Amino acid sequence: MKTQWYVKELSDLTGVSVRALHHYDETELLKPSVRQSNGYRLYSQNDVVKLQQIVAYKSFGFNLKTIKQILEKQLSEIESLSKQKEIIGKNLDDLQNIYAKLNDIISSHVNKKLVVVEETIGLIGAYNMNKAINEEVIKQVTSVTFMSENDTRIMMDVQEKYREKNNLTPKDMMQAWMDFREKVKNNLHEDPTGPVGKEMLEASKVAAERSFLQPLKDSPTGESLMARMPKEFTPEQQEAIKKAIDDGKLRFEEYLMTLSEDVREVERAKMATMQAVNAWMEAAQKHHGNPK
Repeated sequence: MKTQWYVKELSDLTGVSVRALHHYDETELLKPSVRQSNGYRLYSQNDVVKLQQIVAYKSFGFNLKTIKQILEKQLSEIESLSKQKEIIGKNLDDLQNIYAKLNDIISSHVNKKLVVVEETIGLIGAYNMNKAINEEVIKQVTSVTFMSENDTRIMMDVQEKYREKNNLTPKDMMQAWMDFREKVKNNLHEDPTGPVGKEMLEASKVAAERSFLQPLKDSPTGESLMARMPKEFTPEQQEAIKKAIDDGKLRFEEYLMTLSEDVREVERAKMATMQAVNAWMEAAQKHHGNPK
C-alpha cells in the first residue's frame, strides 16, 4: 500500500474531487504534508486520516468553518472515530452501515493509536455514499412537491449556502419547527377546533418561516424558486402525496425490523406521537383554514 498520493490519485482513491482538495488546501483546512519544488501536492497517511474526518463531519451537516474548529482540537484518530460514532448513533436510520464500520474498527484497534490506511479510505468511501442518500432525498422531495429535480437541487443548494453564511447546522435550521411540533404534542389534549388550534396554526406559520422559507427569501435564486412552487395541490397530486406517505410507512416498518425489540418499541412510540400531532393539526386546519 502506498504511503503518499498526488492530488489526482487521492481524488480517484476517495471520491473527493480535485477541486475540493484544492479548496481545502487554500483555506488551510487540509494542507498536503509535502509540496514539491514543481508545486505538486503530496498527501501522507496522516493527511488521509484528516480527510476522512472532513468528509465525515461534512456529511453530518457541519460547515467548513466548524469542521476546521473541530480539527484544531487535534483529537486522536480513535477519539475522532468515537465522536463520529456518537453523532451517527443519533442518525442510525440514515447511516446504519457506516456506524457498523466504525464500531468494527474501534473494537479491533482499541489498544492501538492508528487505524490502517486501507480502513480509513474505506470509511471515506462509506461517508461519500451519502451522496446516493441525497439523490434519493431529491427524488422523494421532487415526487411529493412536484418540483423539478433541478429546482429541488437548487432548493437544497440555497439552504446549504444559507447555513454556511449563518454558521448553522441542519439541526439549527430545523429548531423552530421542532419546537413547534413539541408545543403541539403538549397540547394534544386540547380541542383542535378551539382557540388553541387557531393559535397552533399561527405558530406553524412562524416556525415554517424560520425553518424553511427564510433561506429561500434570503437570495434572489430562492425567491425565484418560491415563485415556481405550487400554491395548492390537485386531487391527483394529493393522491400521489398519500402514496408517498404510505411508501414511507412501509420503509419505516422495514427499518424497525432491523432493531432490537426494546428500541423498536421506542421508535414505534415516536412514530405514533408524530402521527397524532399530524392528525391534530389537520383537524385544526380543516376547521380554521390556513393561517393568513
